Amino acid sequence: MSTDVNMPDDLDFPLLDAEQVSELLGGVPPKTIRNMGREGRLPSVVIGRRRMYSRRQIERVVAEAARRGRPI
Repeated sequence: MSTDVNMPDDLDFPLLDAEQVSELLGGVPPKTIRNMGREGRLPSVVIGRRRMYSRRQIERVVAEAARRGRPI
């Protein structure tokens, strides 16, 4: 059985939860991470009731923000 799913090319596994992204970003509160994901400021995917994040995508967004000298 085959399922067509459009997956971003830069999505990596395992996916991270807000607490893990918080640690990755030096202690940004998990609630802030979840809000940024919900607002579309951080790329995320919702699985069931959980919002999950790709480390590679988060690193790319942070690097781009740093390059531009702008907050996320």
